[in-house]
Amino acid sequence: MKIFKILLPFFLSQLILSQTLKIDTLKNELVSDGANYFLLRVNDLHNAHILKIDLSNSKFCFETFRPNKLEKTSLQFSELAKTKKVIASINADFFSFENSWSANPQVQNGEPVLLFSPNRPQIIFSDCNNSKIEIIKFEGKIILIDTTYSFTNVNGNKYKKSISFHNYFSNPSRIDTTCKIIYLRKINQTKFLNDTSIFIIEENNYSDYKIAIPNSISLKSKINDTLKIIYQINPEIKNITNLVSGAGWLLNNNISDSIAWYKNEKLSKSFVNTIHPRSVVGFNLKENQFYFIAIDGRQNSSTGMTFFQIINLLNFLKISDALNFDGGGSTTLVINGVVVNSPSDVSGEREVANTLMLIERNN
Repeated sequence: MKIFKILLPFFLSQLILSQTLKIDTLKNELVSDGANYFLLRVNDLHNAHILKIDLSNSKFCFETFRPNKLEKTSLQFSELAKTKKVIASINADFFSFENSWSANPQVQNGEPVLLFSPNRPQIIFSDCNNSKIEIIKFEGKIILIDTTYSFTNVNGNKYKKSISFHNYFSNPSRIDTTCKIIYLRKINQTKFLNDTSIFIIEENNYSDYKIAIPNSISLKSKINDTLKIIYQINPEIKNITNLVSGAGWLLNNNISDSIAWYKNEKLSKSFVNTIHPRSVVGFNLKENQFYFIAIDGRQNSSTGMTFFQIINLLNFLKISDALNFDGGGSTTLVINGVVVNSPSDVSGEREVANTLMLIERNN
């Protein structure tokens, strides 16, 4: 048994600034060369399930996953494992039970699942496993002959204020039928979100790609015209492959800004200060380490954690940057196809809108 004393940032004044962590390591298992699973018992109250990933191992890659409907994290793991070697998956963004869509942006293997300018943070992967947390600003560009048009969302739900772009992740219910619809066929392959996508305008209304144009906007086009789509992300990050969102930028270069949680992200104090099961991802790029973390909660064996309690644990783990994912009954960590944590819903594992996966790629 080890006891550690952790100092929180000075402006978390509503807490006791010096806290003691009692840590018992209940499990330490090698999952794959460069990836270890730990089960930690924290202060005799919390079960913390941690996957520690060595980013210096070039075989690892991160991918987000969006199923066709709400689906358990373990089933999303199994679905992707049909075509790829999946090591682990963790539930990701908050979502709507009503329409099954995540609340914030997601990019899957260079293709936007949902894209707009949010007020909550994203974890962004470039070149497969380089990670960064930012709150992005998005602006899309449509280039048709000599004219450029702007659009502000991809797969937005019946967006009427400006042009919206829809791809194969969308569905007809999300497109405003009062708009003019232009059908597109993609003619080039793209690897990164930043790549320019090239399309041909066609008559086929079964196309996977569509542009919805409000009647107030004039976009002159004809069949067989060539059209280009450019996704612009600020701050500029090159070679974006995957991106998924959360709520609660817990650590930014070792600093926790609680004011931003309330003012910028519009989180409630109850959400921050109440103990809940938690799903978190984080990294320390100086040490080339990435982490999937699931905190059990709402159970006699594990109560859950507040934001401040989990930040204390993140400091112990030497994590410099961290993002809070959807927690509560959604919290699920799957390793090698097995759910390693204890989901809190009475019915068991909850169906969720998307996940973040650790993949072992073929060299």
